[in-house]
Amino acid sequence: QEQPFQRVDKYVSLAGMLCRDRQFWEYIDFIFQDQVDSEHDCSSWLKIYLDIDSRADLKTNKEAKEKFIKLHTQYKSWVNS
Repeated sequence: QEQPFQRVDKYVSLAGMLCRDRQFWEYIDFIFQDQVDSEHDCSSWLKIYLDIDSRADLKTNKEAKEKFIKLHTQYKSWVNS
């Protein structure tokens, strides 16, 4: 039996949070030399970087999820350095 509401995938949720994080935008600019000035820009950048059509693809695309986890880990290290 299908549930009326799907549980939100933690990586899909995290991707949304990162795309609203101005410090993450700075990270993208600093590390990748790609200018990101809005949540929309960041979402577009992330989809290109991960080669996905939607952040929701992180639920089912194993390669994209692994690349996203690595990106997030590197970002956290950058923030804490």
